[in-house]
Amino acid sequence: MRVLFICTGNTCRSPMAEFLARSLYAGVEFSSAGLMAQAAQPANAAAKAVMAEIGLSLETHLARQVNESMLRKADTALTMTKEHCLRLRALYPAWADKIARLGDAAGDGRDVPDPWGGDLSEYRDCRRQICEMLERMTTWHE
Repeated sequence: MRVLFICTGNTCRSPMAEFLARSLYAGVEFSSAGLMAQAAQPANAAAKAVMAEIGLSLETHLARQVNESMLRKADTALTMTKEHCLRLRALYPAWADKIARLGDAAGDGRDVPDPWGGDLSEYRDCRRQICEMLERMTTWHE
């Protein structure tokens, strides 16, 4: 199974989701991208810091702009917000059936707020929320 996480810039939420998911689930291929990403930008420093607190490194992450090829290869594309989901479905209607908001897929029904520009506590809250949602993804358990 291939899962693509999508946020705005691919420097905070979607890379945190990608690396958290990798730490939780074996046998699933996780990647991430952004709707408005600037290619090859490193992960946000605060995102790196809060992930390092739990032993995960975002040092190798470089932002990528989402494209049709990524969606074609993914079995599921999970966005951080409802707006991301709607926008992605409008941009790539052929792949709309595999695009969902992470909160909906996890049975939570909430957006993951963007911590960009916030303090470390906001990034920790974001990490915690993503982790809780990922832990509810029972379809990924082997």
